[in-house]
Amino acid sequence: MKVPSYVIIAGGGRIGSRLAELLTDRGIDVAIIEKDREVCEELATRLNALVINGDATSRKALEDAGARQADIFAGVTGDDSHNIVACHMAKHLFQIPFTIARVENPEMIKTAQETGINFVFSPSDVSAHVLENTILLPGTTSVLLSRSLTRAVEILLPDNSPAAGKTIKELKMPKGCVIGAIFREGGLIIPHGDTVLRGGDMIALIGEEDAIRRSIKIFR
Repeated sequence: MKVPSYVIIAGGGRIGSRLAELLTDRGIDVAIIEKDREVCEELATRLNALVINGDATSRKALEDAGARQADIFAGVTGDDSHNIVACHMAKHLFQIPFTIARVENPEMIKTAQETGINFVFSPSDVSAHVLENTILLPGTTSVLLSRSLTRAVEILLPDNSPAAGKTIKELKMPKGCVIGAIFREGGLIIPHGDTVLRGGDMIALIGEEDAIRRSIKIFR
């Protein structure tokens, strides 16, 4: 799993512009496709990114953004249908390997997944979970809001993973990353060195970004 070098973002609103800031600060090249000309002019003055005034469901706009060279496409406009169609075009017309769609309507999430979109998310759902944690676990800080180097992610272990059937201590996990929990058949397992992984396990990884990236290679 490598760090992407070029990302296209559909939508220059609060989510899209903030995502562009975070990525460009990390040295990743970014293009933003935005319909509103005034928004484009404002983004161009403050972001170190290519800004395209156009519709991300348009083949021309995607070509102008350099879709054939992109590693990731993220549709984060406020229109669920627009994000789904744009991601579908990015993946199937331009073969962008990884697509992300913002989808707020729960009834459209399945539609988005059926088109082959790799990751579907709802900002309102994420925000609600962060607030739930704050209310139920006062005094804690969600890793989503923390500015530390710590990351927490979940990864589904494929049935054909080379890690399936092995104990955790056999995996030789990279320094700086640990398996914090395993979710299996609706139950929670707090793992130890002799815990055997199975295909279908949802594994929670906690650690530094680079160590997590190297760990994912072990599982996939």
